[in-house]
Amino acid sequence: MTVSAPLITFIDLDNLIIDTNKLFEDAHLEILNDVEKLYNVKGLESREERLRFVRDLDEAIIQHKNGAKAYDAKLLVRAVALHAGALRNERDVALASALDENVAEPWGLPATAVETIADKFNRYAFVDGIPELLPGVKEALERLHHDSDALVLITENKDTERCRRILEHYGLTHYFAERLLVGKKTTETYVELAKRYPAAPRFPHIMMGDQLDSDIAYAQQAGFITIFVPGGFRPNYEKAYSRLIKPDYQVATLLEAADIVRARRHSMARSLHLGTTDFPDNAAKPVDFKPF
Repeated sequence: MTVSAPLITFIDLDNLIIDTNKLFEDAHLEILNDVEKLYNVKGLESREERLRFVRDLDEAIIQHKNGAKAYDAKLLVRAVALHAGALRNERDVALASALDENVAEPWGLPATAVETIADKFNRYAFVDGIPELLPGVKEALERLHHDSDALVLITENKDTERCRRILEHYGLTHYFAERLLVGKKTTETYVELAKRYPAAPRFPHIMMGDQLDSDIAYAQQAGFITIFVPGGFRPNYEKAYSRLIKPDYQVATLLEAADIVRARRHSMARSLHLGTTDFPDNAAKPVDFKPF
């Protein structure tokens, strides 16, 4: 699909439209719940403390895997089981033992427990679980759809069938001119998106997302206007560079982001009325992205 239009708004799916963070919180907490039931122990009380217990191990594994967020969930289950059980006060030892393939399964657990808990996590987090819609999303999408010449959804999520199912579940599909699987986002991703949707001089397109690196920094490098809407989960590794990345706008909600797009729409309309800009014809579009 090609669109000849002066204002295109690109929007990320996870943690901007749907609360993927909450889905993973629930899935992570269920790992700890299951482990504690097997050990017949009860550790931390508050949801916040229990979540921090699991996510601290999760982030450490990601760091060990050189930033790869997709890893075998059995590693996390092993780490949680070791840390919650035999190595209750030995976090680093528990983590190292979980990552060491030569270490046997956590002491005292049934032989298939780790795999069973990991399968349950994967099924809920990646297959069956339907993330909640974030507050105000439908109103925001209605406004973005109205004020943008095209609203384009982009995602790194390879399970496009599940993405489609979630959008249909909430009745959101019609808001988007295109839905694109773009793979792992890089600066080149946004360069190619700009070729697919040529922008008008002095009026770059807009990218809004919740990740400072993949949604904001890379889009800025490709010349996009960026709107940062922080999600509920801020990984520890982001703190190292968060002060180095300066989005064009930072707001708390998607509704506030829609206000910015509306203001830009009005600014462009005034320029058109005054005849101060020329909009490009569509160029040949690359086909690297996969519509869904």
